[in-house]
Amino acid sequence: MIYTLSSQKSHHNLIRFFFSLFMMFFVLNASASKTEKTVAQEVEFYKGGKLVAKKSLKDFQNLFQAEEIRFVEPHEKLSKLYEGHSINKTLEKIYGKDWETSKTLSVTCADGYKPSISVNTIKNGQGYIAFKETTQREFKIRKQGKMVNVGPLYIIWNHKMTPAERNLHLNQGNWPYQAIRFDLK
Repeated sequence: MIYTLSSQKSHHNLIRFFFSLFMMFFVLNASASKTEKTVAQEVEFYKGGKLVAKKSLKDFQNLFQAEEIRFVEPHEKLSKLYEGHSINKTLEKIYGKDWETSKTLSVTCADGYKPSISVNTIKNGQGYIAFKETTQREFKIRKQGKMVNVGPLYIIWNHKMTPAERNLHLNQGNWPYQAIRFDLK
């Protein structure tokens, strides 16, 4: 086969083009995987700052038979179906009956957010610690136009609330997601 100077240049340009495409794909893929946050695989339970229990996510999910919870997700204002455990039953299982004598449950989230929920709010509401959305493959919500991972755990409320009460609950930090640590105080 006889190559002319112009066909050799075309051949080299084609190779450079595919090599550039390959490198661009590799760099974009590598940077995307670095920015994707890893969902914590352990949950810690403290009382007054002292470690009481540490559970793998799988062990936490297996504490009880998972309940299906249908509720209105306050960020999206859509009906959702999640799996989780009653927050009251979970706290009793981890801390014993005297969890109810505490004043607050501090929650540490993977993104650094640290809300505190009144124990009275927990006792008087129908709260759940959710770990899976049954109708989606990923455990995410749309918040302010972006998809946000809410795992490993998301505290949700299922009792009847007016939209104003739901917003008050939300503004008080009672719907923390990405929960990885609980501390009764």
